[in-house]
Amino acid sequence: MTADDSIYNRPFIGAEDDVREVVTIGVIGAGRRMTPLLSRMLEYDYVDVRMVVDANPLAPGIMIAQSLGVPTSEDVADIFAILDTLDFLFCVNDDVELRDRVIGEFRKTNNRRTMFLNELASRFITSLTKDARHLMQLVPPPLPRGERDESEAG
Repeated sequence: MTADDSIYNRPFIGAEDDVREVVTIGVIGAGRRMTPLLSRMLEYDYVDVRMVVDANPLAPGIMIAQSLGVPTSEDVADIFAILDTLDFLFCVNDDVELRDRVIGEFRKTNNRRTMFLNELASRFITSLTKDARHLMQLVPPPLPRGERDESEAG
């Protein structure tokens, strides 16, 4: 990869510009936490959602993606096949083993192109959209009492 391949070297595209840059997106986890952001992304021409993956074929984000012709899958290996074509990969999933597998795939393939965005990043981005503030809170739910740090006890 050369410096010219970096998404950071692409020109800024404003609303009045004739040429539009396309941002390629992959999504792992299409449940209630990702659906508001996914829905918002699908509204824009410059966002190319290449695939949405969820183990639940009836997840709300899967249903939305399918209705708009976006490829979907229940198998995360399918998104690994296109990982090097993505600018951003959103991984919003509670399964620690799955997240480790995704991070492992980045390491195995030495992928330096795709930005990995976890649940916190997804919630933060969603909170920035003015009409989605009521849909999602940025603060994560509290940990169960047994999982809290000693420093947090008080």
